[in-house]
Amino acid sequence: MFGFFKKKPCTQPPLGLDALTTARPGIEAFAPLREKALSARLALRPPTSLDAVQAFENESGIRLPDDYVFFVTMIGNGGLPPCRLLGLEGWNDGYWNPTVLSRDLATPCLITPELEAQGENWLAALGIEDAEGKFEREEWDPMRGSMSVAEFGCGLYWRMIVNGPHFGRVFLWGDRISAPPVFMPEHSFADWITCHLDAKIAGRLVHFLDGRIR
Repeated sequence: MFGFFKKKPCTQPPLGLDALTTARPGIEAFAPLREKALSARLALRPPTSLDAVQAFENESGIRLPDDYVFFVTMIGNGGLPPCRLLGLEGWNDGYWNPTVLSRDLATPCLITPELEAQGENWLAALGIEDAEGKFEREEWDPMRGSMSVAEFGCGLYWRMIVNGPHFGRVFLWGDRISAPPVFMPEHSFADWITCHLDAKIAGRLVHFLDGRIR
């Protein structure tokens, strides 16, 4: 597990946008997310530092999506109650396997949108021999190559794929093994969070962001 990061989330002052753009060219395209988040009046923790992001990437052997990096370094590294957005150090929340390591993120994610149609047979559809048995014995985890970005509630987590053909997409999973992952229609973290921010701004219920249930 990414030990020091799990215990000590970085709260150093974030880089300015110019410095962040120098480090990750093109990331300035996601600047409108900051105004959107302000308009939604989210309860957020302070942003993390780019150094912390890069340390996580180096240990994990992955490159995080730029839109997600912009959010955690320029807007907020997770939420404060009632907002259930997770900080980067909460990447492994919702994993059923307690021995999952950050380097497991470098494994190409097997989760695809087509699995929803498989219903309770979704694990078998992954093509892993004795998949359910290996999962129950904690020898393997089908969520490898994905990380949690928010807690939905009732054991469900919003997860983002960080390795594989569906890189950057967000899906919902976690309350029980038999239930298949459910992908959101948006094809990126930015589009996914924008959809929910717009809903909150419009006054609709988004309980994982504002805690409201009615």
